[in-house]
Amino acid sequence: MKMEPAEQEAIEQVVKTLQQTLQEMLRQMPQWHLEAEQALQELSQNTALYAIQPLFDKVRQSYGRQEAVLAHLEGMQADVLENVMLFLRSQEEESNEESQKASLQRYQINVLVDHSQTRGAPVVYEDLPTHANLIGRMEHISHMGTLLTDFTLIHAGALHKANGGYLVVDARKLLLQNHAWEGLKQALRAGEIRIESLGQIYSMVSTVSLEPEPIPLKVKVVLMGERELYYTLAQFDPDFEELFKVAADFEDEMMRDDGTELEYAQLMAGLVRKEQLRHLDQAAVGRIIEHSARLAGDAHKLTTHIHSIRNTLHESDYWAAEAGREIITRADVEQAIAAREYRASRVRERSLEAITEGQILIDTQGEVIGQINGLAVLQLDDYRFGRPNRITARVRLGKGEVVDIERQVEMGGPIHSKGVMILAGYVGAQYAAERPLALSATLVFEQSYGGVEGDSASSAELYALVSALAELPSVSRLGRDGVG
Repeated sequence: MKMEPAEQEAIEQVVKTLQQTLQEMLRQMPQWHLEAEQALQELSQNTALYAIQPLFDKVRQSYGRQEAVLAHLEGMQADVLENVMLFLRSQEEESNEESQKASLQRYQINVLVDHSQTRGAPVVYEDLPTHANLIGRMEHISHMGTLLTDFTLIHAGALHKANGGYLVVDARKLLLQNHAWEGLKQALRAGEIRIESLGQIYSMVSTVSLEPEPIPLKVKVVLMGERELYYTLAQFDPDFEELFKVAADFEDEMMRDDGTELEYAQLMAGLVRKEQLRHLDQAAVGRIIEHSARLAGDAHKLTTHIHSIRNTLHESDYWAAEAGREIITRADVEQAIAAREYRASRVRERSLEAITEGQILIDTQGEVIGQINGLAVLQLDDYRFGRPNRITARVRLGKGEVVDIERQVEMGGPIHSKGVMILAGYVGAQYAAERPLALSATLVFEQSYGGVEGDSASSAELYALVSALAELPSVSRLGRDGVG
């Protein structure tokens, strides 16, 4: 303040000029800072491009014809260059493993299916064909009470694994799973696999989730099941024959001759090697072939139900081991078959006990008018046995009809009732072709406490009816004709 006014004015002018210059510099500093960051980012990107370009080019050469893969690689390269600082930051935060993993997780690869070791078209058998196991699924993790997911939690289904090949599914197991059948049909009709949970499909879950891009599907699906199941689906599902056009119905039996017996022996040898069992001698092979013919129910045929033969081989191997033999003999096979029959024979033994104790009356000696013994064949699972039944016919004056008592009390099946009606028609044509037959007849299975079905007893019923008409006794014996 002691300076001369001229000096003060000169100093103030200089300060004012400096202030203006400083203010101008302060205004430009954010821009300079931004330009510096951009320059640093560009430098980092150029450096990163120089480092990663050869790596990406090498991968591109492996997928030169895959347009979708090339587009993904282009996008991934651009994203790496855009976020190059993530890699630099990760190097600085090597001590924080979780942070590093989280920052680079976006560049991980979730391999759904790996066919690098597969030779030829893939063949996949799905033992548990649920909707998730067929179509694929997205898993979630719980974080602070919220369900979260990302692309690393996407898991492939059987359709992904079999894509380009064959998928084999048990039809009965498939139909037992909720929504699995509809999910499979939808994928086959659309020609693509769309991974969606049942909660998303039916809007039962409000959690924000991913929507993976559909994957093109080209697969042959083979359904295995019983004939009845095939016919049921063909009748009641209009989509079935459209999607599954080729039906292969395998025989339950095969003809028995020298050639097929040799092939059957070779089949047993293959099962023995596969299951690591003892080998069989010639007599044991012959006994199993005889057992196969009995399972087929025809001496000139062999069963193709390999599961039964495999079980017999396993049980025969057990008895050979118990006897300390190195080779399965005919005696071991006989013991295995006898043991299986013993385990399944409880109902047969109770039936025989009821006959021997007189609870069920079956006469095998003497002569009786209008009575005959028929043999009913009962089947419990794969075990069959015969049970005798007394068939009685009674005649009296009437309107010329044959009454099936089993049908009247609703214990007879439609096939049995049809057989009795045919029998009535035969009697009418044979004995009342010219004049009415003024009688009524009744047929009944005595002491029958269960249902009666089948028409193979028609012959025995006819004998009893003719005996009653002629008033001549029929020899009481166990006949071949029985209830099917």
